[in-house]
Amino acid sequence: MINTAALRRKKILIVEDENDFATMLAYRLERKGYETIKAFDGLSGLRQVQNERPDVVVLDLMLPQMVGLEVCRLIRGLPEVGCVPIYILTALDLPDCRTKGLVSGADGCFNKSHELPEMLERIETALAGHQADTDSASAGLPPIKTTSISLSKSCI
Repeated sequence: MINTAALRRKKILIVEDENDFATMLAYRLERKGYETIKAFDGLSGLRQVQNERPDVVVLDLMLPQMVGLEVCRLIRGLPEVGCVPIYILTALDLPDCRTKGLVSGADGCFNKSHELPEMLERIETALAGHQADTDSASAGLPPIKTTSISLSKSCI
C-alpha cells in the first residue's frame, strides 16, 4: 500500500510554455497529492531542477530559450539531480521525436493530446518505486538494485 502522506511530499516540476496546459497538468497532479512547480521556458526549467531538486520532471519538447531535448541532456549531466525521472511531452506525433527524447536521456515520451493518462501512470509508478526504496532503507533492508539502459546513436 502506498503511503499517501509520503506522496504529498513528492515534488514534480512541469516545464511547459503553454500556461493553460501547465495549469491543467498541475491540477491533475495536485489532486493526486503531489506538489507541483512550473517553469515556462527551458532555461528556467533547468534552474528549477537545480534549485528545487524535484522527484520528477515533466518537460515539453518545444520550449523557448532552450529546447526540451537540450534541457534533458543537461539535467542528465548534473551529478546531484541527473537520475531524476524525466518525461517528455510533445504535441508532435512523430516517432523521430520519441526516439530523440529517449536518446537525450528521457525516461519516456508522450503525446500531449492522447497519451497523458499513460504518462501520469508512469509518474505514479516511478514515485511508488522510489518510495519502496526509501521504505526499505528505513527498515534496514538493502536497497533494490536497478539497471539502466543506454541507447547509442547507432540505434537510431
